[in-house]
Amino acid sequence: MAKKQNNTLNELGVKKRINLSCLELNEGQIVGIPKNPRYLKGEEHDKLKKSLKDSPELLQYKPLMVYAIEDGKFVVICGNMRLRICQELHNEGVEAFEALPCFVLNKDVPIAKIKEYAIKDNVQAGNWDWDELANGDWEVEDLQDWGVDCSFLTESEDADNLEKKEKEEKDYSDEIVSEYKLEVDCKNEETLQALYEELTGRELECRILTL
Repeated sequence: MAKKQNNTLNELGVKKRINLSCLELNEGQIVGIPKNPRYLKGEEHDKLKKSLKDSPELLQYKPLMVYAIEDGKFVVICGNMRLRICQELHNEGVEAFEALPCFVLNKDVPIAKIKEYAIKDNVQAGNWDWDELANGDWEVEDLQDWGVDCSFLTESEDADNLEKKEKEEKDYSDEIVSEYKLEVDCKNEETLQALYEELTGRELECRILTL
């Protein structure tokens, strides 16, 4: 059984150490792979940073999963939050982060499978970028199948549909302003002038038309 599992891993990719400068956060550089929809904040960020600073060897236990692109660069599929922390520590002068353990995916790994890896690796930690999940190239059914609670997305969609329906059913009758006008034919100018003076004296808006 162990031998079969190792063969599967070898077919999927190979392990190697890669210089930190050659590793890129997933910002959507690979066609068909949306940018990483996960991030850390506050206490979660600080805990991971302390953990990696105290025990950088843990990266060997769980290497970054990467995909090769042009110019010797690699995009991180699984481990974007760890890469970001490693970059911070390296910039702060902490040793042991010049090169990181990585698992390099083979070029023939299907794009759909890589998207699945990206989501499943992030289910247990961090915070979802709901805007990216809602507007990026992600299918709600796939996300739910991979363990993501998408009620936020479906509730938002239901709210938009309800708002649209309410607009379509809105009664605009109350917004119609009625106007009342009186047209009078006078036999001569004297009668017209007298009637005009009487009506304006009652503070009614009038105007004289000569036809």
